[in-house]
Amino acid sequence: MPESAILRALHPGPLQTEQRLPDQGEVIGRDGRTAGVVLHGRRVSRRHCWIGPTDTGAWVVKDLDSTNGVFVNGQPVDGQRTLVSHDVIGLGQSRAADFEFVTGDHDDALRTRTLTGSGPWAIGRDLSADLGLPADPVVSLRHARLDFRSGELFITDLGSRNGTWVDGKRVRRARLSANQKIGIGNHELKLCTIGNGRPAFAVRTIRRSVGLKVSALALAGDGDAVDFEISPGGLKVLDSRSIGPVERLIEVIGGQCRPHCGAIEFSDPALNTHAGHRHDCLGATLADAEPGERQTMMDWMNDQARLALAGELSPERIQELVNTTLQVMGLAELADQRDGALSPLHRSLFRIAAALLTRPGLLLVNPDVVDSLDPASVEMLIQRMRKLAGDTLTIVVITEKPPTSLPKSEQVRIRRVERPPAPVNGTRIPAVPRRFSSTVTGIILRQCLGPWRQLSGVLPEALILPLILLPGLWFALPGHAPVIAAVMTVTIGAALATATLVSRAHARLLPLARRHLIVGDVMLACLLLGIAIALAQLIITQLVLVVTSAVSLSTALALTPALMLVATSSVALGLLCGFMAGSRVLIAVLLTATLTLVQVMVVGWMEQPENVGPIIRRLADLSGAFWGLALYQLDLSTANRLETLQAPAFLAGQIVLFLALARAALRRRIQAA
Repeated sequence: MPESAILRALHPGPLQTEQRLPDQGEVIGRDGRTAGVVLHGRRVSRRHCWIGPTDTGAWVVKDLDSTNGVFVNGQPVDGQRTLVSHDVIGLGQSRAADFEFVTGDHDDALRTRTLTGSGPWAIGRDLSADLGLPADPVVSLRHARLDFRSGELFITDLGSRNGTWVDGKRVRRARLSANQKIGIGNHELKLCTIGNGRPAFAVRTIRRSVGLKVSALALAGDGDAVDFEISPGGLKVLDSRSIGPVERLIEVIGGQCRPHCGAIEFSDPALNTHAGHRHDCLGATLADAEPGERQTMMDWMNDQARLALAGELSPERIQELVNTTLQVMGLAELADQRDGALSPLHRSLFRIAAALLTRPGLLLVNPDVVDSLDPASVEMLIQRMRKLAGDTLTIVVITEKPPTSLPKSEQVRIRRVERPPAPVNGTRIPAVPRRFSSTVTGIILRQCLGPWRQLSGVLPEALILPLILLPGLWFALPGHAPVIAAVMTVTIGAALATATLVSRAHARLLPLARRHLIVGDVMLACLLLGIAIALAQLIITQLVLVVTSAVSLSTALALTPALMLVATSSVALGLLCGFMAGSRVLIAVLLTATLTLVQVMVVGWMEQPENVGPIIRRLADLSGAFWGLALYQLDLSTANRLETLQAPAFLAGQIVLFLALARAALRRRIQAA
């Protein structure tokens, strides 16, 4: 009998981070139909190499006439080569290895690493890091740093996108003591010793198959309480008719909301104590991840990978991740088609493939993916999922129509139980936003622009608004300069347009922000869209003033800086109103109109100094229109430095205040949804 062996991935391309090699050996390549270990890339052949034991029990790697060759420890393989434990294997490249070969009695989930030198030590996905976690897609290249200060060991987060966790709490910098557990991506690092300046860690991957036990769970006040258990690994089918709203069940399991009563305990204790890991270890096929009408499925998959992993992987690695996933799912030949041209079965498989991009340990397939299929397609989907699930992945198919031919081992038994005397709320994970990513912001902009273009009259309304407001304000403010009407037009128009757009796109933006914890990116995308529309309104307003000879061209140009700051302040106010109102467009419009009309009245009140009291003064401080006019009317030749900076400072303060309140409103929406 040959000695047991595993392949440990050295980058996030393969579907499984660690894979035990069978006694008969395994083929590695990019063709999912013939290769047992699938790895996609331009340098990888369809059947690239074979790793297996010889008659004498020695493990060898054999080149299967690949185009770009096989490399072991950077040296090319001529035909075949005997492997020893901890050899690294590269497919088609010598410098960056793809797999580490490990043999012997070992725990493939737990290994000890002792750091050498005097520090500081880097932790990250980079192979050159002192403590490398190269195959974890949610670990940054340089994720965190360890260093000694005054004889104590500290860990510092290096601006990672998914954060560093110590004993379940996200930290920027923390002092470490023995037996503390550090969560980084899908890994848990337990500090064993610190002595002699050489810290040692027990490194445990938690990207394993995940099971869970549900006790007395009721999703709503009028629903039944149920017990059920899902063992780790393999395929499980759950009858959704017995558990209540499936979307809420998925969110309860993911920790995004609390059940009415009951508790959930995971097979991996780290998921019970380290709240931040659930987002990385659990995957779900939710209805909000839908392709655009003009997108190919490859483009959509790339977008989904960037939304989930942007900032963590290079474009080349993301492409390898997507291609490998499609090969394993048998969808590579359909990647150039659009969603509407696919069969219902293939549409469902693409949504499952998108949920697998983060390499979760537990995948929940909701009924929308399954229940629309005919019985034959359901059986084919179940077969695909059965082949895909295993030691490193638990797949739970939730459906109203479970196949009758399922073996008992794949059926989840649901038991109705009595409710506890008092509700016992399950754990809820606070929404910890990820850091900004320009790639993610660009994808959100593109996804938002598509639906907004399709909304009848939204953009024309926004651009026609200045043509309606400007003449109306001229008549409403007789005897006032046209400049005042222009400032009021931009104040009202920019806020109304932004609030309307955000409110109408709320149903699409909120699930996106919740799924990927990208509050900042959603905020930035909405702000950029609002500013773009506000600038268009500003230009229209100025053109009307110049064409009608209400002001000269030089006056209109001099007014531009004030109008731009006022427009930005109004856009921030519109974001706040839009996120507060949610998808209720009428409420968003009424709230925005009220707040902007108060600004109009404040400008009128401030022109009568005898009527200005402390309340009016405070309202003026929050009025972009008032400070915009003050900035325009400022005489730079006579004003001192304080007077010069006062108006821009108050406008900048309003923008920051409104954006902070808008962010808080969006986070509250995410938590309350």
